[in-house]
Amino acid sequence: MSDNGKILVVGGAAFDTSCVIAGDTAQGDSNPGRITNNTGGVGCNIAKNAARMGMQTAFMTVLGDDVISAELKRDLEHNGLDCSRSLVLNGASVCRYVSILDRHGELQLAVSDFETIGGADRGWIRKNAEYIADFPTVVLEANLPPDVLLAAAETACGKIFCDGVSSAKAPRLREIIGRIDTLKVNRAELGAVAGRLSESVAEIRDAAEHLIGLGVRRVIVTAGTSGASLFEADGAYRIPAYPAEVKSVTGAGDAFAAALLYGTRNGIAGEDLLILGTAASHIALRSGSAVSEEMSEDILIREYRTLKERIRGGSTF
Repeated sequence: MSDNGKILVVGGAAFDTSCVIAGDTAQGDSNPGRITNNTGGVGCNIAKNAARMGMQTAFMTVLGDDVISAELKRDLEHNGLDCSRSLVLNGASVCRYVSILDRHGELQLAVSDFETIGGADRGWIRKNAEYIADFPTVVLEANLPPDVLLAAAETACGKIFCDGVSSAKAPRLREIIGRIDTLKVNRAELGAVAGRLSESVAEIRDAAEHLIGLGVRRVIVTAGTSGASLFEADGAYRIPAYPAEVKSVTGAGDAFAAALLYGTRNGIAGEDLLILGTAASHIALRSGSAVSEEMSEDILIREYRTLKERIRGGSTF
C-alpha cells in the first residue's frame, strides 16, 4: 500500500502530562503512581501518527514563545512534520493537558488548558490560504476557535476530515457541518454535534443519519468497549470491541483517526476501515504514550491483518 497525497492537519498541540495511579484509586488523597510527559493534543497526535504511517503530513498549530513551545516544535519536526505555517504568539505559553488514569489505564479525569490556541484568528488562515488550498485532505479538529474552523473550512479545496475532540468542544463543528466529508466522534461527541441522544444503537444510528442528512458523507463513531460504527448514505457497519493490552487509553482515538486517513488514501472502506482504525488504537493502547513509538505502516498493516482474521464476516445494521 502507498500514500497518494498530502495531508494537512490544523489543530492543537500541547504538553501532555499523564499520571497513572499504581494501586486502587483513593479519592481526595495522594495516590502513588507514575508521571510522564509527552507532546500531545488531538491534532498533534493525529499528525504524528499519520507521518509514522508513511503519509506526507503537514501540521499547522498555535504555539507560545516559551521554552516548552520551542521544544514541542522541535519534537514535531523530528517526527517528520512540516510545521512552518504554525502561529507563534508572543507572551503566550504552550497548551497543557493533564490526565489521571487508574491502574488499568482507564481515564478518570483530565484537565485541558488550550487558552493559547484561542489566540488564533481568521487572519492566520487568510495568510496561509494558498497553502491550505493545495492539500487534497485537510484535517480540522474542535480545539480550534469557531471562527478559525469556519475560515479553514471555507479555504480548503480538498476533502475535510473532522475530529470532535470532546463533548464540550464538538458543537463547534456545527457551523461547518455541511462541508465535512468524514466526521470521527465518540458517542458523547456525536450527541453534542447532532443535538440528540446517542447512547443506544438506535440513537447512534439516528444521530449519525441526521448529520448525513445535513451533508456529512461519512460518520464514524467509536464507543470503547462497545466497538465502532461507520455510517454512510448507502449503508452502515459495526464491529465489536476486541480485547487489547491497555497501558493507557490516551491517544487511542487519535491513532484510530489517523488510520482512517491512511485507509481512505489506500481504498479501504466499510467494515475494513473500522478494523484498520481499531488495529491502530490497539497499537496505541499498549504503548503507554499518546503516540506509540511502535507505530509504522508495516506494524499497522500486520495488526490489521491479524485483527481481520479474528473477525469472521461483517456486521451491518
